[in-house]
Amino acid sequence: MKKIPLYVFLLTLNPIITLYAQLPGGIPFQTTMRVFFFQLLATVLFVTSIYGKTKNLERSCLTTGLLFFYFSSTGYFLRLIPIPVTSWAHLLLVFIGVSISVVFAHPLLWGKYLTQPFLRMASPYMNMIALVSLLVPLYQISRVIFKGIDDARTPWSEIIRAEMPPQSLSAENPPDVYYIILDGYTRADVLKDVFRYDNSPFLNELSKRGFYVAEQSRSNYIRTAVSIPSSLNMNYLNFTEEQAGWDSTNYLPLYDLFQNNQTRLLLEEMGFITATVASDYAFTDWQDADIYRYPNAVKVSEFERVYMSITALGAFYDTELPFTDQLRSILPLPSYGTRRERIEYAFEQLSGLPLVEEHKFVFVHIIAPHPPFVFNAEGDPVTTNRPYAPGDAEDFAGDVSEYQSQYIEQLQYVNQKVIKTIDSILTSSKTPPVIIIQGDHGSGSLLSPTSLEDSCLFERTSILNAYYMPGGKTELLYPSITPVNSFRVVFDTYFGANCSDPKKLNTKEAFG
Repeated sequence: MKKIPLYVFLLTLNPIITLYAQLPGGIPFQTTMRVFFFQLLATVLFVTSIYGKTKNLERSCLTTGLLFFYFSSTGYFLRLIPIPVTSWAHLLLVFIGVSISVVFAHPLLWGKYLTQPFLRMASPYMNMIALVSLLVPLYQISRVIFKGIDDARTPWSEIIRAEMPPQSLSAENPPDVYYIILDGYTRADVLKDVFRYDNSPFLNELSKRGFYVAEQSRSNYIRTAVSIPSSLNMNYLNFTEEQAGWDSTNYLPLYDLFQNNQTRLLLEEMGFITATVASDYAFTDWQDADIYRYPNAVKVSEFERVYMSITALGAFYDTELPFTDQLRSILPLPSYGTRRERIEYAFEQLSGLPLVEEHKFVFVHIIAPHPPFVFNAEGDPVTTNRPYAPGDAEDFAGDVSEYQSQYIEQLQYVNQKVIKTIDSILTSSKTPPVIIIQGDHGSGSLLSPTSLEDSCLFERTSILNAYYMPGGKTELLYPSITPVNSFRVVFDTYFGANCSDPKKLNTKEAFG
C-alpha cells in the first residue's frame, strides 16, 4: 500500500483535539490518550478495509476521513443549530450521516465525479484544509499549556501543608467520618426568599436525628473546583493567585489538592481507609480510594464519556430509545438517564458502606440538586425534549422560572433520599459516625458566569451545612461556620488535634 495521506488522520483526530481545546487546563492530557489511540487504530483499520475492496488508496482515505469526522462530530453540529431543537435532532443528524455513507458507497460517485485524477489533485488541498481546521484548537491548547507551565513549581498540596501547623490525629475508638457533598444545595433562607419554598420540614428532620444545622453558613468559593479542595484542606486557596495568576484557566494543579488533601492524608496516616463512590466530576472521582464503587461494566474517564457523547453514539442516549438502558449499563455516557442512575447509585452505596468494618473516611460527591433536573418531587423521571445539558447558571437550558421550579422538585426528592440514607448509616454503624452534609456552593438561578455584579451572590454562596457530631459535641460549631473550618472542628473534637481557633478563619472573604 502507498503512503496514507496526512489529512485522513487530521480529520479523524480533529473532534478529539477540538474537545480537548475547550478546557485544556481542566483535563489531564493522559485521560485523552486512550481515545486518541483507538481513533487512530480505527482509522487505519477502516482505510485498510476499504482499500482491500477498492484497491484505491485516495478513495479509502477520503471516505474514512470525512465519515469519521462527521460521525465523531454530530454532537457539535447539533449545538451549532441556531434554533431550539429536540433530542431527536441528534438522531436525525446520524441518519443524514448514514445517507451520506450510502452515497459514498455508490460506484457512480467515484466513476463520474470523484475520479482518480481528481482525488490525486485534491489530496494536497485536503491536507491544507485539515491542517487549517486545527489551527484554532491547537492555539487554544498551547496558550493554556505554556501560560501554566510553571503554575505548580511546588505541588499545591505541599504549599497548603506548609501553611498549617503540623498535625497528627489520635483517638482510642475513633468514629468513622462521612463527608457528603450535595452539589448546589442552597440555604433555607435563600429557598424561602428567592425560591418561595419552605425547607424547614427537612431541617427539622435533621435536627430530630441530632444534626446541628449551621443556619448562616456560606461557601468559601462559588465553584466546585475550588470550594471542595479548600474544605478538604481546611484552608483558603489564596496562594493560587500568586502561583498561577488571577486570570488563570489552568485547573490541573487543583487535582493535587483534591487527591492529596490534608483531611484524607491525616486520616489515612491514622489507619483509616478511604471509601468513595464514582462521580461524574473528574476532580472528585477518587479512583485510587481503598473502596471505589463504580456502577457500570466499562470504566471510562470523564473526557472519554464526554467525547463519546458528542459522537453519533450519543444520539442513542439523548433520545432514550428502548435499548438505551442496556447500553447505559455498559457505557455510561452523559445523559439525563445516566445522571438519574448516578444519583440513585450514590445514595444506595452510602447506605451500605457502614457494613465495612475498618475505620473509614467516606467521601461522596452527589451532583444534585444541581442541574440537570432529572427528578420530580416523588422521584419520577423528569422528561425533556432538549439534548442533554448539565450546565448551571446561564448555561442552564431553560429560563430562571424553570430553573427555580425544577430545582425545588429535585431538592424535595434529594431530601427524601438524604433522610433515608442517614437513617441507614446511623442504624448500621457500630460506633456513631461523624456525618457532614454540605453544599459546595448554592444554587445558580441568578448567577452570571461572567459578572459578579450581575449575580445574586446571596443565592450562590449560601449553603446547607449540617453536622452529626456523636455524643452531641457541638461546642465548637456556630451558625456562620464555613466549610473551610469543618474538619478543623471534627479533628479538634474527636481526634485530639489542635487546628487553631476555627472562628479566626471566618474573617476572610467568601471568594478566597
